[in-house]
Amino acid sequence: MTTSDLISIVIVNYNAGAWLPRCLDYIAQQTYPYWEVIIVDNASQDGSLALVENRDRVTIIRNRENRGFAAAQNQGIAIACGRYIMALNYDLIMVPDFLEELVRALDADAAAGWATGKLLNMALDGEKLNTIYAAGHVLAPDRFSFLRGNGESDRGQYDHPEVVFGAPGAAAMYKREMIDDVSLDGQFFDEHLFMWYEDVDVDWRATRAGWHCCYIPSAVAYHVGHIGEEYREPYKSWRATYGIRNRWLVMAANESFSSLQRNWRALFHYELSSLLFVFRSRLVRAYLQAVWGVMTSLCYLRSKRKAQTTAKGPLVSTPGVECVGREGGDRFC
Repeated sequence: MTTSDLISIVIVNYNAGAWLPRCLDYIAQQTYPYWEVIIVDNASQDGSLALVENRDRVTIIRNRENRGFAAAQNQGIAIACGRYIMALNYDLIMVPDFLEELVRALDADAAAGWATGKLLNMALDGEKLNTIYAAGHVLAPDRFSFLRGNGESDRGQYDHPEVVFGAPGAAAMYKREMIDDVSLDGQFFDEHLFMWYEDVDVDWRATRAGWHCCYIPSAVAYHVGHIGEEYREPYKSWRATYGIRNRWLVMAANESFSSLQRNWRALFHYELSSLLFVFRSRLVRAYLQAVWGVMTSLCYLRSKRKAQTTAKGPLVSTPGVECVGREGGDRFC
């Protein structure tokens, strides 16, 4: 086995509880034998790391503070040894041939930079549901509805492999070559976003760079995601602020003017409905914080658009570490 065979699975942990060891159990059952796991912990306080400290083939990075999903993923990527890097959420379990199916698809297509499978929903009690979380990403006209098939019953309507706009970061496998090609200032995931929409930003950048994403329906996984999530304060406002802000930032960094012209009606209707939701849900303060977040990011946006234009040509329309160590066994490199 060489590093050209290896998958480096990067899991960001933040108070995952029993989900974290369960996720590792399902990784250990994969038919594809060449993998390592890198857990980047964002200052969890629930003792979840203690449940996995002695696992074989697991490396743990401990952060003193919550650095966000994007920065933590980048930390894992920086020390990963594999040709394939997989971003994986801890509340997701994969069928045994999930990794094997994705590797086979990426190996068969030189222009495929990343891949994803059919992600179905799973209840908090572990019950596997027959509704779709995502069958890849789609670039919807409103620039919000990215999860293809989300909420639909799985009737086989997404059972054929195809090229899609991108992959949800809950379970996306990236080629190392693509990561190196589209990273900006050493960042694959944009750390300015902290969390949410960082995977969509990668979709946009990679597509513009000439890569495409494979959707492989034979690779099946089950994801809890937002099922049962309680939107209470202060989390409710915090999530609204970052969700609204990051959607705008990703569009501002990646959209072309011609694309905005073509889709202005869908964008207008979404923004209007979003604003009505903000007022009904008493999230006006969060909305204003999102606006302020965009206004204070103008220098960042100019710099990012310039970096992308310099690297890949004009924007066009498209479809704190405490320790880094080895815990629980040797790595493959």
